[in-house]
Amino acid sequence: MTDEVIIRPLFEADVVQYREMRLEALRLEPTAFASDYESTLSQPLDFFKLRLTQNQHRFVLGAFVGEVLLGNIGFHREERSKMAHRGTIWGVYVRPAYRGRGIARKLLEEVIGRAGGVEGLEQLHLIVADNNLAAKKLYTSLGFKSYGLEPRALKIGPDYFDDLLMVYFLH
Repeated sequence: MTDEVIIRPLFEADVVQYREMRLEALRLEPTAFASDYESTLSQPLDFFKLRLTQNQHRFVLGAFVGEVLLGNIGFHREERSKMAHRGTIWGVYVRPAYRGRGIARKLLEEVIGRAGGVEGLEQLHLIVADNNLAAKKLYTSLGFKSYGLEPRALKIGPDYFDDLLMVYFLH
């Protein structure tokens, strides 16, 4: 890729591209997400706009070349006081044609950097499909540690899929 990849927050103006990407992710990678394509397809555009509400405790970032969205990642901090030291990374996705170029790493590094500046935030959690070897390798290379396996976390038709629980300690 010759053009520079820019990581930036997604805003309401990005909602159409974000919706397209989310639906693509759910269709192409059904074992990677708890949401399903069919249910999400029927959601109104306002559903996706709401997901793009931004502050230091909740945001969605996109990876762009020019105006083209190549990948995205979501973050939210737990709101309950006993859990406010925790944040969750969700919805990590890079379009297949752009994989293997470090885009997911850049997205994750940006979230880790932003999260590290949030007072009182100590750790980041994520869930990855246990059969997603590339994602597990990436998360481990960034310092995420596995702490549990949820067997049969997802059921798609007659098939079950396990989820690996991972944590990254900011401090």
